[in-house]
Amino acid sequence: MATHPGTPPAPPPSTAPSPSTAPAVPGDRRVHDRRADRARRGRPTIVVRYDLDQSDPRLVREIHAGMEEEGVPFRTEPAHGDHSHGDHRGNNDHGGEAAALAYAAAQASALDVGVGVDAHGTVCVHHAKLPPAAPVLTGPASAARVLGHNAARIVVGLPLRPLPAP
Repeated sequence: MATHPGTPPAPPPSTAPSPSTAPAVPGDRRVHDRRADRARRGRPTIVVRYDLDQSDPRLVREIHAGMEEEGVPFRTEPAHGDHSHGDHRGNNDHGGEAAALAYAAAQASALDVGVGVDAHGTVCVHHAKLPPAAPVLTGPASAARVLGHNAARIVVGLPLRPLPAP
């Protein structure tokens, strides 16, 4: 294209982001790509925290199997000193250790549900909106799969399955 003498040259092409990736700003009419935000945040999951002294990996696998059968995603994390070894009165309450792990897991979960496994094999399911000392369910290692099912059912909103008799 020919320009007339004395006309300024055309500005360089814009380097502004494309409308599909531009951030949403109040009053801005460009489209915001939420898929990229979701990819950065990661998938919401139930968090399972276990004591590093827990030597039986089958227990955690049973919990995973219960959640997987219900179709709810989960992730497993070893405990990093975020639970108590006994309560504040000095009692050695093993269920309290599992409850503390489960509460910390629920706080870390985007789905507000966590599962804790202590070194003694006690399994606890907790919801983030409940008080720390009031877990939803606590059971022995033999009920791990059902407790995994019930953690997932809390997220989905289905009735809980009964725990097996000891």
